[in-house]
Amino acid sequence: MLKVPAVSMQDNSGFLDEMIKEEWVAKRVSHPQLLAGVGETFSRSCFYVVLTYCPGISMRQWRDDNGAPDLMVLRDWATQVAGALTALHRQGILHQDIRPENVLVGDNNTLTLIDYGAASISGHNFLMASEQLFIPGDLLFAAPEYFVGLWPDERAEQFSLAVLLYYLLSGEYPYDAGVAKKTSYSALLKLRYISLNQRNVSVPAWLDATIKRACHPQATKRYESLSEFVYDLHHPNPAYGRTLPLMERHPVRVWQGISGILAITVIVLLVLLFDAP
Repeated sequence: MLKVPAVSMQDNSGFLDEMIKEEWVAKRVSHPQLLAGVGETFSRSCFYVVLTYCPGISMRQWRDDNGAPDLMVLRDWATQVAGALTALHRQGILHQDIRPENVLVGDNNTLTLIDYGAASISGHNFLMASEQLFIPGDLLFAAPEYFVGLWPDERAEQFSLAVLLYYLLSGEYPYDAGVAKKTSYSALLKLRYISLNQRNVSVPAWLDATIKRACHPQATKRYESLSEFVYDLHHPNPAYGRTLPLMERHPVRVWQGISGILAITVIVLLVLLFDAP
């Protein structure tokens, strides 16, 4: 597969650097779930990059066509993406653009993580300019660290993966668009996770709690590693065994019930009032 820059971008050195970086990462890191590069046996007479052709549809298109995946598929996909990210992290690379468009679904639900244009290599290219903080990728999937000026690490990718899983299950985001609106660390503390049960997504409470921890606004409160996150997706963590309060599971029904009780109380009081001598 050949990628060439658009005519309007041919003089944009930053964009060309990103293209070269994508090919470099594809050649440097090998993993079944990563888009691979191609060994060169030819000379180039113009600017382009070469990557392996990967058939499949985007994960977003898959969800549009099929709806939410079942939990078995979700766990398998989480394991595949985590494996690909771990291979990158071992080489000092952060992908930084984990979103449904950048994950291809192939035969037998085999995934391929693509698009390394936003990747950072040992922190390089994190800053576009000395005076401007660069927030890579899709803002709805980016970790809060990027928005408040904290240096990201592998736990930022854990956040993005957790948001991806949440999106696959619900079609929504755990903080809606709230993360992108925060510009200070104190503001992060005000973010409140929206339970999957509140989205009317029927999942075990422990699975919801697992995703909640992995996308916690504070990186220090997430899992220490992607492998721990994936393990808890497959094995109920006793710490998350409690059942969520009814108000958190079905807030609309609770308020409907309260309103019904109040209405009945008012009717009874009115009957007693008019029947009184």
